[in-house]
Amino acid sequence: LSAESQLGVGSRFRVELPMVASSNQSTAPRGDPLTQICGYRRRDGNSRPFTLLQVDDLASNRELVVTLLEPLGFHVTTAESGEACLAQVESAPPDAILMDLRMPGMGGLEATRQLRQRGFHAPIIALSAATFEEDRNASFAAGCNHHLAKPLRLPELLAYLGELLPLEWQRHPSEPESDPASGPLEPLPPEQVAHFLHLVKLGDIYGLGLLAAQWREQYPNLAATLSHLSEEFLIEAIQQLAKRYEGGEIRDSRGEIRGSSE
Repeated sequence: LSAESQLGVGSRFRVELPMVASSNQSTAPRGDPLTQICGYRRRDGNSRPFTLLQVDDLASNRELVVTLLEPLGFHVTTAESGEACLAQVESAPPDAILMDLRMPGMGGLEATRQLRQRGFHAPIIALSAATFEEDRNASFAAGCNHHLAKPLRLPELLAYLGELLPLEWQRHPSEPESDPASGPLEPLPPEQVAHFLHLVKLGDIYGLGLLAAQWREQYPNLAATLSHLSEEFLIEAIQQLAKRYEGGEIRDSRGEIRGSSE
């Protein structure tokens, strides 16, 4: 950070970020968004659902993962610290762990090292906002199988789970591609519209993803559209979608406007 200032003229502030170009290509199944994946089938002959342990000190992050993955058939348990993770694995070993790396007390790297030293061999996927090469290398050295950047992108997570676990994804039938923000959508009650618009104005992608998961049963078309847009971080498309409700374009079966702004 640097600053230059001249009295009576003005100031100039400069931010320089030490970034490097990455040659790594995303392994996300871009042709298989959440709107197409509806579950999975185990390929090892076991009929029980896979158990995933989500380790994160933030309750909102734990809740988001549970809400996104349990409808696909996973059993998701949670732990709020590295210490809690070790205790839970000791009593009920999961099939895979989603490990936040930065937590108060014992962080994810140390928890992963101790798990590997204790003979835990199931996959561990590191979740971290730190994505420099040295951060990725540190997670691999500790024993993680993959390093997934925050904010969480569900297609990438599903790609890693499909690679690490003996499963076969089940998908909805493919449909012709179209503008996801222009198709037929269900009307919403005013309180839901207000909540939706509030999240859009905040730019809360996590909150919008969680909202879409909650709407799957009652508003499936809107939920599928919002899930896709939030997964791909298509902010402008989300704003266009919100304008359809804010402007009163979406009406109920009686022709009454839902979600029009006052």
